[in-house]
Amino acid sequence: MKRSEDVSFGRRLGRRICPLCVASVLLFFFTAGTGNALSPPWWLYYSYLENSVGKTPGVTVRGPVEDTSDHYVINVIVKNEKRRSALATLIASSGEAVGMDNLIIQVTDPAGGVEPALVLTGTVAQKSAKLRTLFTVAFRGNPFYGKTEAVNSMGFVGAFPIFHARLVQFFADDLSDYYGRQTYVARDLFQIVLNQNVANIPIYPSTQPLAARSGATLDRTDAGGESSENLNSGQ
Repeated sequence: MKRSEDVSFGRRLGRRICPLCVASVLLFFFTAGTGNALSPPWWLYYSYLENSVGKTPGVTVRGPVEDTSDHYVINVIVKNEKRRSALATLIASSGEAVGMDNLIIQVTDPAGGVEPALVLTGTVAQKSAKLRTLFTVAFRGNPFYGKTEAVNSMGFVGAFPIFHARLVQFFADDLSDYYGRQTYVARDLFQIVLNQNVANIPIYPSTQPLAARSGATLDRTDAGGESSENLNSGQ
């Protein structure tokens, strides 16, 4: 009887331990390189794109899809030719900057043709001016985008796309957040998906200043753009 009870107890223990082992392995795999988010890194990057670039009129983010070389591909589908060319130049073509070497981002037309990045030529001032135009063409109508300024003074050069002071939230199975969401200031989210420099001109995403008054508010937009509310800075 004793042996029978021991065997029964061992089986019950095994049924409990095995799921815990599997869960532990999955937890380690999915959280590696993505903080406390359980979403796989390639899906997390998809959320970055969908909730920033994907809010631009005529832009659809699709994927990720695993290709034959064990890479994940996210397609940014753009209807307008000029916007398509601008985005292909401005957004990062891989996830390398955030540690995702096996992630490829492609800007395509609706038929699937991949759009190449533009090669900007000319003087520093000329390239800076072209960058300002490209940002305007790429993000006109995007609810987070304001304007772009270029600086070329005393040896300092940079393009400054300026985004509205808004928060962006989306679900990511984030264990460190009660609601499982990740929250970004718009500028920080765009900084993840944009190139760090174009034609040797550094890109410095910036946030539009809040109104200098006690009741200044910060807009919040939930994933999907279904709701928006003001967060009062004085609360």
